Amino acid sequence: PPLIDRCDHCVKVRFNNAEWDELTRMMEKADMTVKATFIKQHLANKPFKVLVTDKTLSLYTAKLGEFFAQFRTLGVHRSTGPSVTTGRKLTRRTDAS
Repeated sequence: PPLIDRCDHCVKVRFNNAEWDELTRMMEKADMTVKATFIKQHLANKPFKVLVTDKTLSLYTAKLGEFFAQFRTLGVHRSTGPSVTTGRKLTRRTDAS
């Protein structure tokens, strides 16, 4: 069956190194892999998704993870570490006593 909206026209585009790098960065941000589709959507002003990573948020998350690991380590050492005794013998009570 013939296509209703067939693409018959082809355009060749050349980029210098700086333009190619910019195109590659934009495609990575938009999480797209097909250059022709990306360029067509960009020229037609069709919306495309762009993912932005906030570096300060990732640093905050890493520091928070380190702090949590230290806190957890402190809790483990406190519960398994040496106990403080007062010199008195501690005995355990039972119901039979």
